[in-house]
Amino acid sequence: MPLDATGPTPPDAALPPRPRPVTLVVCMALLALQAGAFAALAVAVGTGPAPASGAGALYPVVLFTALAALILLVLAVSMWRLRRWTRGAATAWGVLMLLVGLSQLSVNAPVALAVAVVGALTAGLAVAPATRLALVPPSEDADDEGDADDDEGDADGDRDADRP
Repeated sequence: MPLDATGPTPPDAALPPRPRPVTLVVCMALLALQAGAFAALAVAVGTGPAPASGAGALYPVVLFTALAALILLVLAVSMWRLRRWTRGAATAWGVLMLLVGLSQLSVNAPVALAVAVVGALTAGLAVAPATRLALVPPSEDADDEGDADDDEGDADGDRDADRP
């Protein structure tokens, strides 16, 4: 680690910022939009008129929606910071929203269809190849290329030892 007048420089300081592909940016924007929708829902439920019966169930709903908004916001910001774990979390969230939307088609078709489409887009953009490559650290880019398809052999170095 080189030393200068300002102190030690971190190893990442010399690396230029990696570009963010459109798939990652749109996926992150969809997550942020969903976070905003959950926050608005929490505010609407919390400030709306309380039902006469079952008012005790109001506070857990507000807490759950506010927590979902916070988690989605953390996920969106972490995706912007190119954290690797965000790809799996965004995919799981998108699939969950897709299933929730499809299950509600008979109840409220327009809203359910919008939820399903946003879920499908979120999951699809999270698993896109450009998003995967953007979330892999630069040092692993070269190692990742062709690992699944190359014929390097098995652990003891025998290339085709299991073939007759």
